[in-house]
Amino acid sequence: MRKTSVPTRLPTTLLGFTCAACLLSVGLGLGAHAILASSVIGPDAFGYAAVPIPGNLRDISSSGQFIALDDDEISDAIEIGFDFSFYGSVMRDVYISSNGLITFAETNNDGCCSGDPIPSTRDPDNLVAGFWEDFSPQGRLGVEPGNIRVELLKESPQTDDLELVIGFYDVPHFSSGPRVSFEMILHESGGIELQYGEAPGDGLPRETSVGIENVDGTVGLEIAHGDVSFSNQGFMITDLVFSDMSLSKADIDFAERSQKSSKSEKSTKSEKSEKSSKDNKLDGYKIEGEFSLSGHGHDYIDPVGESVVIGVGSSALRIPPGSFAMNGDLTKAEFDGSVGETEVNAEIEEISDEGEFKFKFDVTGVELTDSSIPLTVYLLIGPDLGSVAAPLQGKLELLEDD
Repeated sequence: MRKTSVPTRLPTTLLGFTCAACLLSVGLGLGAHAILASSVIGPDAFGYAAVPIPGNLRDISSSGQFIALDDDEISDAIEIGFDFSFYGSVMRDVYISSNGLITFAETNNDGCCSGDPIPSTRDPDNLVAGFWEDFSPQGRLGVEPGNIRVELLKESPQTDDLELVIGFYDVPHFSSGPRVSFEMILHESGGIELQYGEAPGDGLPRETSVGIENVDGTVGLEIAHGDVSFSNQGFMITDLVFSDMSLSKADIDFAERSQKSSKSEKSTKSEKSEKSSKDNKLDGYKIEGEFSLSGHGHDYIDPVGESVVIGVGSSALRIPPGSFAMNGDLTKAEFDGSVGETEVNAEIEEISDEGEFKFKFDVTGVELTDSSIPLTVYLLIGPDLGSVAAPLQGKLELLEDD
């Protein structure tokens, strides 16, 4: 097969932030299950885990190199542009299937016409399935064609690391179903990012698969399988996981923020606390936590050059690259600002040469609707992931705005 080199474009501005306190509904046959925004999926037998992250499409629909694919077709080899580690092996080329997946080995199997459960020893293997289904990118029966692009980008202005973006934009389900937009992003720093614009299912019996699988299909991480729909959300898949993220501050305080109201409209604290408990909702609360992270495969972290995602309950808050300020001796980084409607103060301190550090955060106005107890709290610095289940302790207070 012919090998294609991908042009590189350096971004002139930071990628925009979209706060998504996302509840991902995934239909499975006649039933359905929900993936909360801070659910940690996995790890698989190799060590890959995934967490939902806010939507952040790169949108290379105009700038990227167009990949012309017919129904059930695989592209020629495309150079990744850097050495990419996948299940312990170095990959340098990818092959794009018209059916919503990429493989790292030359194959004649395009994955038609439905996504397999992951893992599966059936071909294809050695893959990343962004939205593995049956698509018609070339269009047919009067349906306008979709748009498949690929482009090599710089991860952020603060780092020299690159990312390869493979984007499917407005690609119709076979043969004239709804259109889907999503991206599969390979990071030089490690990790696989999946981003979704509008990606509805087609409601037909065939199934969609999302996840990754090793070279022989014996090990894999399945994010979703069935009648899947995503909207303005993403996932980070990584094997760069801290072996220990411990809660060192036991009390996590919750305080509901209410809008200013007249005296006749106000309820007592106990009434509102009782209502929140009855409705199983914790909207707009204040949360404080302190954690220690260690046992990491890397000897460094980069909260300045890479994006930082704080996951709490059903909310995921993304702080863009360049937002944290690092002190002179590189032992402490701090962010104090707003992420959407949420006020965030976050400190990463006592950073050691072995990549160990303490993480403190204080968020006010965070959405916790549909969260489960104990809360899952995770920290994602680029592809570096730590997570812990935090018990609901401390106090519940109602704060009235003046």
